[in-house]
Amino acid sequence: MNVLFRILLCGAFVAAAFAQERPCTLNAVGDSVQLFACTGVKAESAQILEILNRIAADKLDPHAVLSKLAELPRGGGARSIELTELQRKNLGILAKQYPGQKIAVVYTKGDAAAAATAALITSILGSGGWLDRDGAALTKAVEYTTDKPFLGIEVLVNDHDLEDRDLPKAAVPLTLSLQAMGYARFPGGTPDVPHGVMQLRIGDPP
Repeated sequence: MNVLFRILLCGAFVAAAFAQERPCTLNAVGDSVQLFACTGVKAESAQILEILNRIAADKLDPHAVLSKLAELPRGGGARSIELTELQRKNLGILAKQYPGQKIAVVYTKGDAAAAATAALITSILGSGGWLDRDGAALTKAVEYTTDKPFLGIEVLVNDHDLEDRDLPKAAVPLTLSLQAMGYARFPGGTPDVPHGVMQLRIGDPP
């Protein structure tokens, strides 16, 4: 039996043991198919056993299975970055201190949770008098197509602005405010952002 598969099996049996007092059984058929059965287990343990039986019956590669599992959202569904009332208030105060700042709020295309967070932050910054990258009132966030989904919140500026230390006035204060919430990194530079403009990339929680 594959070593990784043995580890998965032990984990399932331990989980089942905590869930009930009746023993689990292992029925070996040849050298490849292993059928696992437990009685009186909780729903969570039953799901683990169902997955193990599927792996064994279909002779799936456990490494490939774990790789696919790593791609799935944690916590039973898509998670979003959630701001507390105090964090929203502080972000609003900061926005009003720097009216007229230009920013593009973007989120990973197809990520509904990130879209909701982006809409909230856009509303807060827009209420503080911030503008979009073209100088119009900031009213909406924009989907961004990327091969690698965004993680957390990242503040980006024009790469030449970063090199010349000619950042938009609110770039550092905004980043520090978001860092205090546990989400943002220090401003990065990219040629995709025009001079004097910020880009706020929003993804799933880090």
